[in-house]
Amino acid sequence: MPQVLALIDTDAPTSAAEVKREILARNGNVLHSYGPRVLIFEGDADLLRSIGERPGTSVYAGPVEGDLSHLDETGRMGIDAWNAALSPSFREAKRQRKGEGSSWDTGKD
Repeated sequence: MPQVLALIDTDAPTSAAEVKREILARNGNVLHSYGPRVLIFEGDADLLRSIGERPGTSVYAGPVEGDLSHLDETGRMGIDAWNAALSPSFREAKRQRKGEGSSWDTGKD
């Protein structure tokens, strides 16, 4: 399932709690929650489309750009982390890290 970021506008008629309930009810997974307006989740294409169609809610599979000053510090930090994780340098560093691809229970350092 693809991971996406949902950004809920401050004046949206929906809340993060409502979005979380829909994600979980439709067999999606909330991976991270950054304050009251930013969620990272995964789900099937129908779920992603449904969340993105909610008034005041935007769904991003790529970097989030634009003015984020309306978000609290936690929301901005979550978006910064999301954008960093999508950068080519981060992906390359992750690919090259020690033990990448190994099973977690190998007992090797």
